[in-house]
Amino acid sequence: MSALPPDIDREDWLQALPRALVAGFVKADIDFQRKGEVSGTTATLVVIDGFTVTVASVGDSRCILDTQGGELQLLTVDHHLEENAEEREHVTASGGEVGRLNLFGGQEVGPLRCWPGGLCLSRSIRDRRWRIKEALHWHSVGEVGWRTGRMEVKRAMPRR
Repeated sequence: MSALPPDIDREDWLQALPRALVAGFVKADIDFQRKGEVSGTTATLVVIDGFTVTVASVGDSRCILDTQGGELQLLTVDHHLEENAEEREHVTASGGEVGRLNLFGGQEVGPLRCWPGGLCLSRSIRDRRWRIKEALHWHSVGEVGWRTGRMEVKRAMPRR
């Protein structure tokens, strides 16, 4: 939240919040890199302010809203390649490849994966296994900004 200016009103704060959440993902990615971390993670952040829910996510950590009326709403979009044609296009447009594991004899098995690296999702916070070609940025957490959204919730109560 340090990316938010300290002296702004509520509406400006809510407008700046999505960008600040994405900045948090970028900072986490940079911190992982500086520490030499090989593995990575996915993340979902939720900020509730009154009846405004702001959600930012990278990867496949889901956020589901359970309303008082029992209606469930998925508030995030998984970055899994198998179910998300837009993510597959994003990977290939950035110079990566999408395909299944190839067994001896050419038989393909398992879910779609990003290559190089072989991860099943196209975005994450740092996972060096698929940062073999640093010039390829299809996995950059800085690109999740368009996945960040804000919604007005009329009545939402936790289930007991």
